[in-house]
Amino acid sequence: MRRLIGAAGLLAFLALAPVGCKRRNDDWPLSSVVSVSNPHLKRQLTRGFFGVEVGAWSWTAKNFAVTLKRPNGAAQNGARLEVNLTIPEVIIERLHDITLNSSVNGVPLLPQTFSKSGNLTYERDVPASALSDDVVTVEFNTDKTLPPAGQETRDLGIIVFSVGRSAK
Repeated sequence: MRRLIGAAGLLAFLALAPVGCKRRNDDWPLSSVVSVSNPHLKRQLTRGFFGVEVGAWSWTAKNFAVTLKRPNGAAQNGARLEVNLTIPEVIIERLHDITLNSSVNGVPLLPQTFSKSGNLTYERDVPASALSDDVVTVEFNTDKTLPPAGQETRDLGIIVFSVGRSAK
């Protein structure tokens, strides 16, 4: 009987232990690279991201923003901003092209126009002058969106997988 009670106690402890060890999303440290599918980094997607789809990506609104941790050494040497994205064929068919604009802490970066569909990357150098703070806001906007049609009620910009920066 004593063995049975001990085993039951151990099972209860093992079942409840993970509850006490879970971190809240706001307890996770900020990252300099944010995958939209990572629920622990969701708070860094500060504006304009719709829900994660297929467990991997998110549509954006016309205006969207991300908060990132500054990479080590970036305050002196600058950094490289990289957005892994997809432009669906329907965007090109209906809009012909779409331009992505961005700014880091208010410092504008060069826009890029996409005129073909597929998996693409938006890469830009970020000057050190834009990276004086430990936490950096990156704001984006597209020049146009795909308007709602059929059952879709959202204005859709682009599909984003990840946004991040690395030191140069």
